[in-house]
Amino acid sequence: MKNFHLLFVTTLILLFAVAFAFNNSPAQVASLTKQDWIDYHFERLSLEEQIGQLFMVAAYSNRDEKHHVSIENLIRQYHIGGLIFFQGDPISQAKLTNRYQQPAKTPLLIAIDAEWGLGMRLTNTISYPRQMTLGAIQDKQLIYNMGAEIARQMKLIGVHINLAPVMDINTNPVNPGIGSRSFGDSKGAVTSKGLAYIQGLQDNGILAVAKHFPGMGDASKDAHDDLPTISCDTSRLENIELYPFKEAILAGIGGIMVSHVYLPAYDTTANRAVSLSSNVVTQLLKKKLGFEGLVFTDALNMKAVTKYYQPGEVDLLALQAGNDILLFPEDVPKAVALIKAAIEKGQLDKRLIEQKVKKILAVKYELHLHEWKPVEIDGLYEKINTPQAQLLKQQLFEQAITVVANQDNLIPITKLSKHKIASLSIVKQPVTSGSQELPEKQILPTDKSANIFSQMLAQYAPVSHYRLNRTSLNTILLRKLADELEKYTLVIVDIHDIAGNRANKFGLQPELLQFLTNLQNTQTKVLLIVFGNVYSLELFQNMNHLIAAYQEDSVAEQVVPQIIFGALPAVGTLPVSIPNAWKSEWGIRTKSLQKLSYTLPEAVQMDSGVLAGIDKVVEKAIVEEVIPGCQVLVARRGKIVFEKPYGYHTYAKKNPVTNTTLYDIASITKVIGPLQILMYLVGQEKLDISKKISFYLPELRSTNKKNLTIKAILAHQAGLLDASVIRNILFQKDTKLSRKLFSNMPSASYPNRIGMDLYTPHLLKELMWDVYISSPVKKKKLFRPHTLHYNDVSFHMMHKLIEKLLQQPMEIFLSGKFYKSLGAHLIGYNPLERFSLQQIAPTAEYDFFRTTPIHGIVHDPQAAICGGVAGNAGLFSNAHDLAVILQMNLQGGYYGGKQYLKKDIIQRFASKAFKNNRRGLGWDKPEMKYKPNTSRYASASTYGHLGFTGTAVWVDPQHELIYIFLSNRTYPTESNNKLAEQNIRVKLQDIVYQSLQDIAWKI
Repeated sequence: MKNFHLLFVTTLILLFAVAFAFNNSPAQVASLTKQDWIDYHFERLSLEEQIGQLFMVAAYSNRDEKHHVSIENLIRQYHIGGLIFFQGDPISQAKLTNRYQQPAKTPLLIAIDAEWGLGMRLTNTISYPRQMTLGAIQDKQLIYNMGAEIARQMKLIGVHINLAPVMDINTNPVNPGIGSRSFGDSKGAVTSKGLAYIQGLQDNGILAVAKHFPGMGDASKDAHDDLPTISCDTSRLENIELYPFKEAILAGIGGIMVSHVYLPAYDTTANRAVSLSSNVVTQLLKKKLGFEGLVFTDALNMKAVTKYYQPGEVDLLALQAGNDILLFPEDVPKAVALIKAAIEKGQLDKRLIEQKVKKILAVKYELHLHEWKPVEIDGLYEKINTPQAQLLKQQLFEQAITVVANQDNLIPITKLSKHKIASLSIVKQPVTSGSQELPEKQILPTDKSANIFSQMLAQYAPVSHYRLNRTSLNTILLRKLADELEKYTLVIVDIHDIAGNRANKFGLQPELLQFLTNLQNTQTKVLLIVFGNVYSLELFQNMNHLIAAYQEDSVAEQVVPQIIFGALPAVGTLPVSIPNAWKSEWGIRTKSLQKLSYTLPEAVQMDSGVLAGIDKVVEKAIVEEVIPGCQVLVARRGKIVFEKPYGYHTYAKKNPVTNTTLYDIASITKVIGPLQILMYLVGQEKLDISKKISFYLPELRSTNKKNLTIKAILAHQAGLLDASVIRNILFQKDTKLSRKLFSNMPSASYPNRIGMDLYTPHLLKELMWDVYISSPVKKKKLFRPHTLHYNDVSFHMMHKLIEKLLQQPMEIFLSGKFYKSLGAHLIGYNPLERFSLQQIAPTAEYDFFRTTPIHGIVHDPQAAICGGVAGNAGLFSNAHDLAVILQMNLQGGYYGGKQYLKKDIIQRFASKAFKNNRRGLGWDKPEMKYKPNTSRYASASTYGHLGFTGTAVWVDPQHELIYIFLSNRTYPTESNNKLAEQNIRVKLQDIVYQSLQDIAWKI
């Protein structure tokens, strides 16, 4: 008997221990089936706690500790079912989510109202285009992708519900509460795009909530301010407003939010919003339409309901109407008390509460709250703001921008050389003291007063920039500006800060609108881009050239110029009809002209994280005084994915390098200048490179160069040697510069500037040609060709040949035929004729015959003596303009809608020309046997060139890749050879290749 009692007690203890462990083990609770988990939590809730589960309270991560404690108290005392987060930042919200989940008896549902992504509410996160902008997109897969990406980001910070999308059809253009939040005014488009967004969210684990049932698109008031009324009949409502919600229900939408709107067609109770009407919530939504998901009220703190009902009272009415989630209650304790009292009085069935709570618990289980884990904080910003997430935003804007008017097919702009372009940014900013009356004129794209839009315009053409502040308009200013702009053939106007509505002309003054009309009526073409409310296009229906950009966003400002100049096509269509002007779905498609566009590396299967390694190598090189600064550019598949300036012009660190800084590109001149003309001449059948050069230049027929073929000269296999006698020309016996050949002052006799205070006569150029004619030729073995011997004389001879065939200066032909037409407007010889010293990186402090800084003047002595224009050197450029020219070559001579060179000729010049010689015709090729000049990953088809001043350009056709490095490593002295010694250019190119995601390197 004693043993029996002992066994009985032991068993009880064990059962108690098991029960205790079971009730307190999260792992065991998490392992329950769905129904068991629901029952487990429901049975632990008192009536007050069950009522608490119906509330979703507003929380902020940017408020003080007092607010946070108040939320914790609601969780502990009333066991609220969830939170809806508003303003803050992702890390603070994630930390608070972890904090708030800890005391929760039942895991909290976390929601956020993020129609266009986390950026709608949280700082340092991405804002995707608004729904009206998305309405212009034809590719619904992109909208699905956006929903999926927003879902991914939400889960990272512990969010389960997105109170989106807006499924209202914006049938009223002056609707103050919906507007740009709607996908448009067509029920079909709103539905299809809304469903894409919903599926993107829900396929990736976030509950979507369609709003604002039964539709607020025709409202004339904002429910935040008062109760709007929609007076249409049930037939219209069922055919139009309800259509998107019906389709969303059929597609499996998880939640629907009911609006605060007065709809007498369904409920004539005075001042009663449909959110408080059982006719709408229960009879229409749940019974007639068969919706079984969670029904959310709109925020219960909005004046549409608070104006007519007290806190607590409105919550009870919403519950009686049939809502499941009471959103943003003003007074939870009071609401709980009133709801409990209504149950006790028989005014509200307790079973109804049970049904709602169990429905909420079921959703919590389905959203994996049964296995809740704290949000990981480490690296959260990086996890949210991935390159792929940023790329998606760019792709959305690229598909949305809409060309509305395009008289004479101006867009895309093709014949750049025929246009003199200005841009005019119209903004609305507070007037500050000391501001100038007249707008800024002809600033560089990097000038801080130029916005992103104008900076991007300048990547494609020379543009003079003006800025007009709408807050300081006056007749005199507008008249002066009009007179100034009439000097241009094209003015590109970007208008910002559009506010208000049709009634107040969207905040745009009549005199401003008249100014634009008057300007268009001159000989000047006007292209207007509206960064704002699409309905404002009604004011501009007389514009001949018009683009809708829909909203203020830096990405939109980057995309529109690319469409204007043909780097991207325009494919968007209007999501709404513009009164008295255009119907919805109107849009003019424009084509891509295959110009370089801008994107993120991931768009072309490159890794941003790997490319970021360029920073470390370059910054180390600058610290170690390998170079004072540089530009690095990478393009792939016709898209620039990396373009970055580093450091300063000099080690004094006074003038930072920008993307428009000009560098002396030294021997890269050979392939970017004269070689382009040579390929053109071959294509025009004006030059046969298999012939001897003396065939074209008779003065060589009696020299040691008479039998040299042009092909051998271009491949540096003609035996030419550099003219070592140049010092004998420049210097007298006492090592002083010859006074006959140089002057310290410019004059008609000494016009060519080759130093800060050093000038030469024209005759010196001809004297140099005599030097090249008499220069030595390397002896070769009998019956054997010359071997590779790199030299500069080759391209001095090409310079002479080109000008003989063209009968015009080489630099003029290059500029007119190639550079200006391509939009490469910074590259050129003798940059001081067009640009200030501030924009040009100095090349050296001195050299063997110039004792003053070599700045804006070609470093190469021979090119300098020839007036700064030569075949071997003399061009100054930034990386971007070089990329344009190289991309034209990579595209088989086609660029910007024009064929410049023949594809087969480019391929011929870029291929190996002779056996046992790595070089092509003019182009260098990879050297792998000795010290590599390119990355070991470069394909055999790669071609490019290096420059003495610390430059490199390489094109890899196999990988559709361009790599450019520009520096002034020769500053302050050319004896600094660390760049080559440390192989920096190749190291950077290695990083570029290692970033390719579609290649598995095996070396």
